Parts: sequence; structure tokens; C-alpha cells
Amino acid sequence: MLFLNANGKEVLGKSGYKGQAGPDWMLRAEMTIAYATRDKKVWFAEDLMSGMRLGARDGRMLLLVNSTDAKDSEQYIRQLEENKKFTTLAFARLAVVHVKPNANDADLKYFESLQARLKFSDDSRYIIIDPERADLYAQGAELESPAKVVEWLEETLPHINWLTDYKQALAEAKKTNRPLMLSFTGSDWCGWCKRLKSEVFLKRDMVEWAEQAVIPVQLDFPRNTELPSYLKEQNKKLKSRFEVQGFPTVVFLDPNEKVLGTSGYMRGGPTPWIGKAKYITSGDALTNKTPAIIVPGDPATDPNFGKSSYEDKKPDEGKSDNPVCVPGDPSCDPTALPKPKSNNPVCVPGDPSCDPNAPKDKKDGN
Repeated sequence: MLFLNANGKEVLGKSGYKGQAGPDWMLRAEMTIAYATRDKKVWFAEDLMSGMRLGARDGRMLLLVNSTDAKDSEQYIRQLEENKKFTTLAFARLAVVHVKPNANDADLKYFESLQARLKFSDDSRYIIIDPERADLYAQGAELESPAKVVEWLEETLPHINWLTDYKQALAEAKKTNRPLMLSFTGSDWCGWCKRLKSEVFLKRDMVEWAEQAVIPVQLDFPRNTELPSYLKEQNKKLKSRFEVQGFPTVVFLDPNEKVLGTSGYMRGGPTPWIGKAKYITSGDALTNKTPAIIVPGDPATDPNFGKSSYEDKKPDEGKSDNPVCVPGDPSCDPTALPKPKSNNPVCVPGDPSCDPNAPKDKKDGN
């Protein structure tokens, strides 16, 4: 089942039989359409079980908003929904369940069983559960306003503590003997950068790996935020030094600043991304040693990449070993030819397929 835009020319998403109840299926369909049309809203699951399934299926944390007073619970939820920052954060990262004091018996029993198993306290107003691991991630008591709720969520939900000063990061790499992970990004305009962040960098597995394995450095090239002049100059020099042509590009260096390899956006979430990163940071990528972790469809680690016919590949898989597109290269520059199929897409400034500020081609007669 395909969801198309109004003129029937763009696929917004797809679905099919997923062995789930009607309300779950409809909620997933609404989310698919909202993501494509950027109609941000808070997704309140029908009940706790639906919220757990939604979180596990989409890799979201489950936020339980536990109301103890039936009189003001609906008003409080409306206040949360009206807070733009909460709506944006919940839309991108959370499945939300409003645990009402007058819920039906089945839902209350499931809540009580979760509480007994996960050991969250009776006075917890906000409870974050990781549905994939089925464990309690965090809990918080009453907060005085939706703004405080957003602040607590931003501090609590998984996130990488990026450094921005390259010299500071290099000193830390030498001190800990860990490689540097330089993420070149256009955080507020690059579509592929936003997907890499939401699908990989904000996931718990990725955050835990990065904390132990690398020194993460974000080198940003935003358009709607003014960076300090020293950061703009630093990022520009590093972009030139490491010959970065498009975004996102992730460069791995050893503590002596030797390039170990590069990565970018790839489908599949944190597991294949971490697998490739481990292969690069181990040094095996420099010696072409067969990787211990093979990422299907990744030219750097999959020995069968490019051996099967094009018809056997997924629609988005191509045969290029270059994860970035060099502007002006007719093999990948969309201004010269239609956008190629690439297993590791990046966003090049001016590319109308991912840069919202790029000039749009005008059709004849329009």
C-alpha cells in the first residue's frame, strides 16, 4: 500500500499487513503522512500496549505521562501539546501514552505489571521506557511547566556529547588513545544530515558506543544559526583539509591525525552504522582486511557488493564506492543528470532534492 501526494507523483510512504490492530495501523499511517508533510504533532498511542509496540517498531522511547488527578489531567495534556518544543521533540523521538487515573481495567493492570517489573516509583509523573530493551530508562517527578518537561527530556534522552573545538578534541584523543569522529554536517538545512542524526546519532546503542569508543566532534555549517567566528574559520579549514565535498561526511582519525576512513548516511539504523565505524576505527579499512562485521550493501564491508544484477538490488542501492557527490561531476550532480541511486547519499549545498534553500526548477507553463 503506497501513500502518494496530492498529484499522485511522489511516494510519501508505504505500508501493508503488519499483524497489528486497526488503531495501531491507523496511527502508523497518520505518522507516515505527517512526516512527509511536516505536520508535526504529538503521537498519543491508544493504550500502553500500543505504545510499547509503536516504540519498539519505530525505535522510539516511550514516554508515559502519569496523571493522578482526573480533573486536571486533560488540561495538562493540552498544555503539553500546545508547547512547540515539546511537540517537535515528541514528533521526532517519542511514542507518548497518557496514563489516566480512570483508564480501563486492562490498561491499569498492564501499567501495574510494568511498574512491578521495571521498578518505577509511585510518584513518578514522567516515565521513559526503552521498548526495544524493555527496561526503565528514566523517571521524573512533577515539573512546574511544559518548558521544564522539555528541558528534562532534552537532558535525559540519549544524545552524544559533541565537542566543537578541534584542538580540545585532539588533546582528549591523545590523552585517552581513542580515535576522533569528525561529523561534517549542515544541521539546520541538510536533509540527509537530519536523517543521520535521528536514525543513528540519537539512538541509545550509538550513544553508548560513542561514549566508549571515540571522541565525537561536530563541525557544523548551518544557515539559520550564526556560529562564533573562530568556529566558522576552524570548520572551513578542516573541511578543506580533509577534502569534504558534501554533507553528511564523517571522518575518522587516529590520535596522530591519520585518516582511518570515512562514513556518512546509510540505511538500517545504528547497528550497521556502528559495524562500519568499528571496521574503520580498528584500522582494518586501511589494509583492506576482511571485516569482522559485514554491512550488506555497503561497498566498504560487503564483499558481494556490486556482484549481483541491478534488478536484484533494493531501489536505493547503487554501485558507487564514493559516499559523497562532487559538484559538477556528471555521474552524480543532479544539475547535470537526474540524481543517481546511491547507497550512501549525502546532501551537497544547492541540491534541490535535499537542500530546502536550493532554487527550484520551473516547469514549462507554470
